[in-house]
Amino acid sequence: MTWLITTQSRPLIRHQALVYSDGGVLMAVHNSRDKGGVIRQPLVDFVKGKRVTQVKELTYSSDYIHSYYCENKHRKYDLLNYNCEHFTTGAIGSVNSPQVKQLLFGSSLLALLLMIRS
Repeated sequence: MTWLITTQSRPLIRHQALVYSDGGVLMAVHNSRDKGGVIRQPLVDFVKGKRVTQVKELTYSSDYIHSYYCENKHRKYDLLNYNCEHFTTGAIGSVNSPQVKQLLFGSSLLALLLMIRS
């Protein structure tokens, strides 16, 4: 069994990881802004101090998720081009980041409103 876990530790900021079993230990693989790139750590460490907001069971094997991690562990974090959502969605579908799209849309809308008011 594998899962997509979404957590929240700060207002408006979500973080995602892929979770799989490795020798009976649940491991989380994710693209960490704080660590600078794709990392692997025990699930208990990943969720420490965070609120789990979503757990979605996936149909992928643990071997697949581990291989995906190995293929991408050299990649560095980039908020706009390769963040945690880009990493997780790359494994399970098309690469995208709804959170960044919302941020960019909100920023554009705010700039437009400010220009209209001027």
